[in-house]
Amino acid sequence: MPYKYYGVKKPKDNYIKASNLGGVVIFIGEETKLYIFPTYIYELGANKLTVNLSSFKYDYFPYINEICHISEVNKKMKTYKDLNYPYIDIYIREMYVKIMNSRNYK
Repeated sequence: MPYKYYGVKKPKDNYIKASNLGGVVIFIGEETKLYIFPTYIYELGANKLTVNLSSFKYDYFPYINEICHISEVNKKMKTYKDLNYPYIDIYIREMYVKIMNSRNYK
């Protein structure tokens, strides 16, 4: 390289790092607590998330390669949707984002 690279620096805290194949769904619950799920986990390697949110209250539900666990995670996500928690669904591979809030459900 004929010049020094001054690109974006890696964050030190308050970030979610995902595979370029997968995605993440983030629900915003009571008292702004975040509920974080990896999504599009049928892709090989898409289930890898690194969550470092030191300034936020959150629960992270990592994916485990077991069919019973996948159904449990899907049930939990459905519960948060039924509670009308707003959420953002980010699919990185397809560069797709869906934002839903409680007004979208009525």
